[in-house]
Amino acid sequence: MAGALLCATVAMGLPAHAVTFKVAMLVPAGDERLSRARLERALPAHPTGPLADALKVALTEGQAELQAAGAKIELEVVEVASAAAARDTTARLSGAGTAAFVTDLPAAWTVAAADGTRAAVLNVG
Repeated sequence: MAGALLCATVAMGLPAHAVTFKVAMLVPAGDERLSRARLERALPAHPTGPLADALKVALTEGQAELQAAGAKIELEVVEVASAAAARDTTARLSGAGTAAFVTDLPAAWTVAAADGTRAAVLNVG
């Protein structure tokens, strides 16, 4: 994931000084997939838990590459309760300078999120 974000930032063209890119991850509010009972029934050796945690690990592991490219990625995790909320959130955050969005949402919500912005929207859910 960090590699894909790094490629996207390089494609945008980095200036000579370090640049911070804002990335927002949209997740469903009250995600039932993360209920304790459901996680306890998961298959052994299969990843469980919030995808936001996995993205944070990937960004941490990719710090050396990001620094070498003169880039830094700030991740903000935002819970949304509906497709309309996803669209409104991407529109609001795009206006505030968010460069890309990562979603762990149902497909219809991700489409709505993409409708709210011109920025890249990557679905990992």
